Amino acid sequence: MRIRRIPLGLFASVLGAYALSAYWGIRSVDGEVLYRTAESLALEGDFSITPVELWPEFGVAQGRDGQAYSKYGPALPLIAAPVAWLATHVTPTEGVNWPGPSFWISGGLGALNARRPPPDGAAHFRRGLVSAVNLLLSALAVLALWSLLIRLQVQPGAANLTAILFAFGTPLFAYSSTFLAEPLLTLCVLRCCDGLIEAHRTKRARHLFASGLWLALALVTHITAFLWVPFLAMSSWIAASQDGRRPRSAALAGFALPVVIAVAGLVVFDLVRFGHAFGAGRPVEDFEFGAPWVNLGPVLWSWGKGLFVFCPALIASLAAWPLLVRCIGPMAWILLSGVAARILLFSSFHDWHGGLGPGPRYLLPEIGLLMVPAGLLLGRWLRRGGAFCAAAIGLACLCILQQTWLVIGELFSWCDYWSRFFQARGGDVLMEDALYLDRLFSPWQIGYLLHNTGPATLRALQLGAGTAYLLWGFTLCSIAVGAVVFTSRAQRAAQTRSR
Repeated sequence: MRIRRIPLGLFASVLGAYALSAYWGIRSVDGEVLYRTAESLALEGDFSITPVELWPEFGVAQGRDGQAYSKYGPALPLIAAPVAWLATHVTPTEGVNWPGPSFWISGGLGALNARRPPPDGAAHFRRGLVSAVNLLLSALAVLALWSLLIRLQVQPGAANLTAILFAFGTPLFAYSSTFLAEPLLTLCVLRCCDGLIEAHRTKRARHLFASGLWLALALVTHITAFLWVPFLAMSSWIAASQDGRRPRSAALAGFALPVVIAVAGLVVFDLVRFGHAFGAGRPVEDFEFGAPWVNLGPVLWSWGKGLFVFCPALIASLAAWPLLVRCIGPMAWILLSGVAARILLFSSFHDWHGGLGPGPRYLLPEIGLLMVPAGLLLGRWLRRGGAFCAAAIGLACLCILQQTWLVIGELFSWCDYWSRFFQARGGDVLMEDALYLDRLFSPWQIGYLLHNTGPATLRALQLGAGTAYLLWGFTLCSIAVGAVVFTSRAQRAAQTRSR
């Protein structure tokens, strides 16, 4: 069996399933700010934007020229700008009945709740097309994980199963249907670690350089990527070392050069826009931190944002971390230290929850990295066969069914419903983060599934929530089982031919 055939089938299957599961619109105000930046780049060649009318102070800061600029990293808008240009030029001028109303323009949320088309279909059409960029980036992140597992000599069947588990059994599934930067950041972190592991194995400087490029892109994508720099830099030192000797300075320079250029570019970018070098126009209050143990519990276990609640497969991943240590040595402990440090730092952050979103938004890259030891564990179970093989496939299917529940419902309108419900009675669900902590508001109840349907295709088919969940859950679980069966049969056929 030729391994290179697997990524194409895997990529096509994941991307197709993402497209059928997508909302095809922009539902978060963060995503609206990023979209407006991409549109401004496409049409005006400028980063300045018009603030979101329903929340004009959100996500923007006033520049030196008096214009409003996004506080977010420029990478995603730069990548999406060509799609925004295309969407502007192919959008019909009238008669557009777009199934995915965006929430922050032209009564989009009201249109979804009323089950009717939005009033300005052209604007929603453009946003729906641009949001498809994240479908592609999320599928590429899945492919990056598969490549990393193959690099660690995980058998193809286990690599396929783990990649599908990551694609449909973690919050990446839900985030693929947003226009947020986390899927791109996840892709960058996985590709960076892939390059470091390959450099450690082959001792070739070009892999360190490629790893540095991906880290540089991560820094331009999201400000929180800076938290990974010291840990990935230490990993690059190990990767560049040869037989315990001092690493080659040329190899380390290859890793550091793209990172230095990215940091210098961000400094100039902020100087030009805001007149100061750091912070992307953010006020000091945006960087307030407290004791990490206050929010550590909610970050890990809360109903609305808990890492292990939204991704229980990570419990098995952490237990399997020693398997990764056997493969890459001390680098595995450095990467785990990076994961732990980021969890503690986000726990001490005043915005620990990351706002509205499906699960632990800031920790999506960590979920991708923690899937690596899960792949090693699943590979060991599949090799044993019998009950262990059934357990591996069963674990993947249970996680897929959980995330399918999250995707079939519509989280953003669900949270807005409860916010308005309590506002009408003089309450505020955002006080003391009740929206993310109280079980009443969590998506893990039947009312969430019945409130609104997320995927545009399922809304167009007018399927009931229960029917849609069972149909799509069965389909995705079938993909997971089929990937293992197909790979196993192909391997046996290859072994038979070689005899």
